[in-house]
Amino acid sequence: MGYIHLIRHGTTEANKTRKYYGSTDIPLANDGIDIITELAAADIYPKAEGASLYTTGLLRAEQTFFLFMGAGSIRKYRNFGNMILEILKMTTHHELMDLPDYISWISDEQGLLACPNGESTMDLQKKSMRRIILHYGEL
Repeated sequence: MGYIHLIRHGTTEANKTRKYYGSTDIPLANDGIDIITELAAADIYPKAEGASLYTTGLLRAEQTFFLFMGAGSIRKYRNFGNMILEILKMTTHHELMDLPDYISWISDEQGLLACPNGESTMDLQKKSMRRIILHYGEL
């Protein structure tokens, strides 16, 4: 039996300013590049020998992959693991505090409510699992 490793991209400027960005295609911040480079040098990432490798195809994911794996053959699945947050893109929690639909969404502890014009946490989990099962079979 094999393993599935999900690796989050490095820090972006949107992370640092606490903005929602979902599938917005933004690059890593300079310090995000530095951190991934340091982690790669510390050999913390799993080995990829014989593995199938995937990214979302977004710039930040591609940059992260290259920094710890170097050039390699990867498959791209747009929006894999990225929540659809269309109405929230590049806004902060503080900027959205007066929107009732937003408050309902962030208050939903079960992850069943969809983000305004987007998807729920449960939708994201189901979408991600369907893609994993499609390629690897039942876990």
